[in-house]
Amino acid sequence: MAACCVAEPRLRSVARPLFARLAQEPRQACLHSRFEHACNLVDDRGELITLALPAVGEGPFSLVIEAEASFFERLRPGQAIMCSAERLRGASWQIWLDPARVWEPRLARIRPVTGLAPALASVLRPFQAWPGSAPASPIASSTAKWLACYAAALQAALAARREVAAAAHRLVGLGPGLTPAGDDYLLGVMAGLWLRDERELLPIIGGVAKHTTLLSAAFLRAAAQGCFAAPWHALASAFERQDATALRVTSEGIARIGASSGQDALAGLADTLLGR
Repeated sequence: MAACCVAEPRLRSVARPLFARLAQEPRQACLHSRFEHACNLVDDRGELITLALPAVGEGPFSLVIEAEASFFERLRPGQAIMCSAERLRGASWQIWLDPARVWEPRLARIRPVTGLAPALASVLRPFQAWPGSAPASPIASSTAKWLACYAAALQAALAARREVAAAAHRLVGLGPGLTPAGDDYLLGVMAGLWLRDERELLPIIGGVAKHTTLLSAAFLRAAAQGCFAAPWHALASAFERQDATALRVTSEGIARIGASSGQDALAGLADTLLGR
């Protein structure tokens, strides 16, 4: 009886920093974490590569592929995945890379976002009610209290341009999960600083990335270079066009990312652009 044919995954896009990294030198990777529509690989230099379906979209260290969701079930812990500028190759699959499909994750330089119009500010203001609803346990309650306290301290440090790294260090790694709430807040802060044209502060905050999870660290290091996932590009475009409707739609999309990651990041963005 003939074996059932499984379609090879096809590349839709690859983030420019990832493509450049693979072009420097071939490397070997293995599975780090797996989800329904994406998985993360970690290479032999401790750097992440995300394989994502189009529903997840483009990210700062992602390959977006066209494949069945069941494709990720073919990736097993411990299996070697060879990565080069030409392709990623697993035990029973390969993804051919194409320079024509390189995606730029660095946010465009737009007019500095300051003095928000009331319509734009009204979209962001609800996200400042952070960390949100009453936690269900004493530990969660304590964590929420410190998140709020340290967020206020970071915003004060940014306003004074003093002790920014120390203030960011208090937030990094705070909260449970692959991307703790404090890290997501920092990501939103960094997006806000980019939009405010205060990019010199990004590496200072990004420097605390070594104190958190591998996945969070990858996002924070990318943000330190101005590199963010696709929804943040749409958000920047909405600010550039002063389009409150587009900003609302984009913000609602970001807010749905993860259990609370998107909302946590939007809190950091809102505090940075509106003041805490």
